[in-house]
Amino acid sequence: MSTCRDCIDFLCDYLDNSLPESQRVEFESHLAVCPCCRTFMETYRKTVEMTGGCQECDKKTYPKLPEDLIRAILSARNGAAKPVGDAAGPGGAAGQPLE
Repeated sequence: MSTCRDCIDFLCDYLDNSLPESQRVEFESHLAVCPCCRTFMETYRKTVEMTGGCQECDKKTYPKLPEDLIRAILSARNGAAKPVGDAAGPGGAAGQPLE
């Protein structure tokens, strides 16, 4: 585990305490010298804690999504995204400053 990407690949196993001892030691050595990975790990850990109750969502019934929304999402995932409405708002292209 010599790179930050390697560390990220092992993050779930580390937090689940299922990482083998040798990899755990290497992971912790990397965390000791890499503030970015420490921050990423803490953010990930908090996200998992905050969403822990989401299994209850699977038991609820929600209204069906509109077909045009489903098509737009699938189109965007396939790289053929077409704008739906004016995401830019008045005055110009999205992400561009108004003059």
